[in-house]
Amino acid sequence: MRYRYDFTSLGLPGLSLMSRYVRSNEFRIGQQAARERELDTDLAYVIQSGPFKDLGLRWRNVVYRANYAANVDENRLILEYSHRFW
Repeated sequence: MRYRYDFTSLGLPGLSLMSRYVRSNEFRIGQQAARERELDTDLAYVIQSGPFKDLGLRWRNVVYRANYAANVDENRLILEYSHRFW
């Protein structure tokens, strides 16, 4: 399941929120019944004008749980830049 919201309609162009939930059940690893789930949330902002136009900053939070692997909690800060070469 995925949800995305663009805050432009609230007067905040360039700001967006995305949340995604993925779950997998009933698969096997060897003889073990396995399950896993992951929740990812991104809060992103892209600068709209000026010398840093199109520079984006994204904060990503990841929560991963499984009964066959270590649990993972991550926070990532991602810097993005789009440039058109031709």
